[in-house]
Parts: sequence; structure tokens; C-alpha cells
Amino acid sequence: MSRGGGGQGLIGRVTQTLAPNEGYARIPNLPPRSSHSGSSGAPSGFGLYDPTLPHQRALIGQTAQGYSNHVQNANNAARNLAEIIANAIRSDTSGASKIRIYTLGLGDLLNQRMGSASETGSSILQRIANDPASTDLNLSQLDGRYFYAGDVAQLDTAFQAVRDQIVRLTQ
Repeated sequence: MSRGGGGQGLIGRVTQTLAPNEGYARIPNLPPRSSHSGSSGAPSGFGLYDPTLPHQRALIGQTAQGYSNHVQNANNAARNLAEIIANAIRSDTSGASKIRIYTLGLGDLLNQRMGSASETGSSILQRIANDPASTDLNLSQLDGRYFYAGDVAQLDTAFQAVRDQIVRLTQ
């Protein structure tokens, strides 16, 4: 950073020349697929919408490059992707054992309807876990469990319930 020229450093010069919010990277569109790297054998990406799964949220403005950068698309794609990946994990038969998913939610906001689909966070976490309490239970996959903690004081009880489920499965 230069201290010359009026005593302003680089940050001072940049913030003075940009209008509010122009300093943030602009994403021209959401790609049609997520991109992942890491484990060998794991998929390198997933589509952002899977019409074969229940409650997938629509993405708007699809082009050859992906979807428009509308905030609704970012929100819906994130929710869709979590459910798509969970479904792929539960469907994977390449390992020695099938995978059971447990989810834990914290806070009252999880029970309030939000988003363009007007759904609760708890219902999303139930679908991710394939919880028997979910109206979208997939009987062809292992069921998991969703545990809810209304506040921090209830977290210990929720974690204990997850622990008890895992111990029960190992016996």
C-alpha cells in the first residue's frame, strides 16, 4: 500500500472510485452443475435441479451457460443441491455398507415457512435424513433421523439422541 499521494492507501482509492456494492464479484450466472473435487470415485458434480425428487425448487432463466444469477436461484439451488447430494449418498451401493444420514437443526426459524417454496427448514432436514416422519420418506433407501434443538440448551439432548442412534446401530 502506498502512503504517498494524499496519504491514501490502495483501499482508500478503491472504495472512493466504486459505487456501493460494486466491490463485490459479479456472478453472471449459476452453472448448470455444481463442481466438486476430492475423493476418488465421488461424482465431480451434480445438477442443481432434479425433477425426479419431491419438492425440488424451480430455477428461473435457464440458458446454455446455466441459470440467471437471481437470488431466488441461489437459494433454490442450494436447497436442491443438499437434497440431491443426500439422495446420491443414500443411493450409493459401491461401498461395503449403505450410508444412513442424521441431521440436526437448531433454532425456531427452522419451523417457519420461508423461501420461494414456502417450506420449513425442518422439512428440508427431514428429507435430507430420509426421516420416517417426513411425508417424502423414500422406502427404498435407509432411513435416517432429524433431530431438533429449539435453543442451545437443547443441543446436548439432540447430540445424545444422535449418539444413541449410532450406538444402537453398532450393537
